[in-house]
Amino acid sequence: MAPFKRALVAFIVICQLPFALVGNAFFIEFLSIIFPKIETLIPCRLTIKNWILESYKERKGKLKEELQRAASMIHFSFDLWTSPNYLALLGVVAHYVDEVGQNQSVIDAPLK
Repeated sequence: MAPFKRALVAFIVICQLPFALVGNAFFIEFLSIIFPKIETLIPCRLTIKNWILESYKERKGKLKEELQRAASMIHFSFDLWTSPNYLALLGVVAHYVDEVGQNQSVIDAPLK
């Protein structure tokens, strides 16, 4: 994944921004101040959705491979809570020792 593509996907996902942001004139104007030819790189919101799904599948595949190479058993911890707007959330963390002997923890994002 190209650096711009990876950074844009991370920005939108981590900041929980709407996909339509990439079509927003103010957002494009802001980016064009930093890089004048940005209009040629900005995708539409459907492309962003596809990029995010592609990134998720890529990351999921890498994580599966990493967990298969774990030098220890994989242990899970769970955290359940209710959000202020009464949504039930579940957080899952996998703990293991990797192939070079380092403790690792993989945190899954909360599920609704």
